[in-house]
Amino acid sequence: LGIELVRDRKTKEPAKEETRRAIEECCKRGLIVLKAGIRDNVIRLLPPLAITEDLLEEGFSILEDVLKGIRPA
Repeated sequence: LGIELVRDRKTKEPAKEETRRAIEECCKRGLIVLKAGIRDNVIRLLPPLAITEDLLEEGFSILEDVLKGIRPA
């Protein structure tokens, strides 16, 4: 599962720096995500199969907060 970040939805310009900052901020908040994609603009999610619903919700909450705070560089 991955989330591709772009600066502009029409041009699809990769948001490399924003992706790097989002991954760094997730890590600071205790959520480990990976960078992926040939343009380094995909946040890759790899939750364990046995994750509890509470932990999943917590992870998505962190990710949502981080993505809302990311602005183009």
